[in-house]
Amino acid sequence: MIRKMSANIVALCAAGLIFSATVLVQTAAAQSDSLVQSAQITFVMAEEIAMTKVGGGRVMKIELERDRGQLVYEVEIRHDGRKHEVKINAVNGEIIKFKSKRGG
Repeated sequence: MIRKMSANIVALCAAGLIFSATVLVQTAAAQSDSLVQSAQITFVMAEEIAMTKVGGGRVMKIELERDRGQLVYEVEIRHDGRKHEVKINAVNGEIIKFKSKRGG
């Protein structure tokens, strides 16, 4: 009897964790959709802006996020043995920050 109750409790806890994880994923997806809809610059445009700044290379990552209330793309590019990070205003396409370091 106690084993059956323990198994039921474990099953309920597992179901609760799965439900919580699903809600978190759905919330993150909704927030992401909201960010994309707010951006005037697309992912492709952000990539082109960053590649032009760096002069070529391979895009390793593009993220759209809010940084201090500002909607920005953070683009990471590898080129000629360097790691370049370009932060771009997602509304007007202006380069906000550029960082480059060897290796990485």
